[in-house]
Amino acid sequence: ASTRFWFLHNRPNQDLRVSIYIYSTMGNWVKTISQTINTSGSRSSDIEWDGAADTGARLTKGVYFYQVRVKAPDGQTAVKAGKLLLL
Repeated sequence: ASTRFWFLHNRPNQDLRVSIYIYSTMGNWVKTISQTINTSGSRSSDIEWDGAADTGARLTKGVYFYQVRVKAPDGQTAVKAGKLLLL
């Protein structure tokens, strides 16, 4: 199982540092995805997660929480949180 994260932003043609933190329903951190993106428009490139923890172990099916943190070159940061279902 895998999923893709994407978001809209107002910083085209800028290097945006994206960090996605994934947590279990108990609040335990299980995965961090970090990368820099630069898009010509206002939609991010797809950021894929393969459903594995940072240890490489496959996670069990269920609900997980995520937090997406986007940092612009000038230091401004936007944060969005939500939940996802891993099937």
